[in-house]
Amino acid sequence: MKRHHPTRQGTIIVLSAFMLAMLSIIAALCMNSAYVALAKTEMRLATDAAAKAASITYGITGSMDAARLRGRQICQRHSVAGAPLQIRNIDVTFGSATPKENGRYEFTPDGTPTNSTQVHASFVRRAGGVSALPALGQFLDREDFQLEETSIATRVDNDICLVVDRSCSMAWDLSNDPYSYPGELNGRSIIQNYFLNPHATLSRWAALQSSVDTFLTVLNTNPYHPRVSLVSYASNFEFGLFRSTVSSIDQPLTINFDDVRSKLATLATRPLIGNTNIAAGLRDGIATLTEQGGSRPNATHNLILLTDGIMTQGDDPVALAALALSQNIKVHTITFSSQADQVLMQQVATAGGGSYYHAPDAATLHAIFQQLAETLPAMLVQ
Repeated sequence: MKRHHPTRQGTIIVLSAFMLAMLSIIAALCMNSAYVALAKTEMRLATDAAAKAASITYGITGSMDAARLRGRQICQRHSVAGAPLQIRNIDVTFGSATPKENGRYEFTPDGTPTNSTQVHASFVRRAGGVSALPALGQFLDREDFQLEETSIATRVDNDICLVVDRSCSMAWDLSNDPYSYPGELNGRSIIQNYFLNPHATLSRWAALQSSVDTFLTVLNTNPYHPRVSLVSYASNFEFGLFRSTVSSIDQPLTINFDDVRSKLATLATRPLIGNTNIAAGLRDGIATLTEQGGSRPNATHNLILLTDGIMTQGDDPVALAALALSQNIKVHTITFSSQADQVLMQQVATAGGGSYYHAPDAATLHAIFQQLAETLPAMLVQ
């Protein structure tokens, strides 16, 4: 005689229905989660692109209105959850981003120099408004969702001035011995060598030229087109047909780095004479990095000051470096050779908010200039 188990069969049906419902809910949650994640990624791409475009436009034109328009145009080209993302003028703000010790950047709204653009986007302003969840929204008690996204792009425009020593010691060799001249000049009288051009390959000047060439080569790979000026200094000196001026702006700011190389080469076609007036060179270098000198007001301004000797005349370069920093110009210093006044140049760099480097030889000088070129370069900072 067979027995029937209607209760057991009913239990299985109920359990199966419950499991199917749970599987449907889990599938809906997974689908919704993937949909929201995709929308968030699309929104991030849109705000990143808009921030970069606005930052670059502002760096080129100097117009916040033009930058806002460009950011809005780029944002609207991006689809988020199937519809264009829209932002308003007030969603595009400008300020300053500065690096911190941890490597991150801190954005200050309305800060100077104005080198950064912030774009804020809300899903509410997406064309068509908020988007419905694709699966079971009404049963999950959440039929739509909201997203907010903020991107900050920093355009690191660089205006850089090289301020180099062309006093008589830059014609010496790399031995760190005073009045020791290289190659075939060695052994001749000091007076003879003093009024000869620096050795083309073995002088301190030749080491400087080679290092600056590498510096410019590395800078040329920077997509944001830094500009470089060249200042050289010594002292006012005249002896017969030979003459030296205390300081000269040899090349105003330019993106044509071959012009800088050419001016350095031209300086080597005559004797390097005179003493060391560091302040005079520093003063002219600062002048090239001001608006009057053709510098971009929203650029990052860096001055690289090199000497191989001791200040013999002129004003206090420490005070001038502090003045430069007050005008948003950082002063980095390099001492080349053991005869250079390392203590003074450290003080100049500290006052100018920059870094100090010492090069005891040509290889170190080369490495310093390469490092400077690689670490001076719009990036996204948030």
